[in-house]
Amino acid sequence: MFLELYLRTMHEDPLSKAGHIDFLAQVEIVAQLKLLRVLANTIYDCKAENIPKKQLLEVLGRIYDDLTEHLDSIICKDFPTMQPIEVPKEEKQTKP
Repeated sequence: MFLELYLRTMHEDPLSKAGHIDFLAQVEIVAQLKLLRVLANTIYDCKAENIPKKQLLEVLGRIYDDLTEHLDSIICKDFPTMQPIEVPKEEKQTKP
């Protein structure tokens, strides 16, 4: 998929190309998050007694947290309004 995107965007400027790749990365991460949610629900609902449900759910939870953190970092990089705004310090004006 990345190769196809690369070939379709070869003629575009690097900034546009990076935007397409960032968007594709976001879509891929969201798909992975949905898959993790399905796996977690399947493990939780499983009736088998011989699987370590708690440990598996903890691992899936950590992976889920890592993916959401990575997704947040991509989104915050793309949207300037999501980045911290530096407010200039006001200088005190003295009366003459």
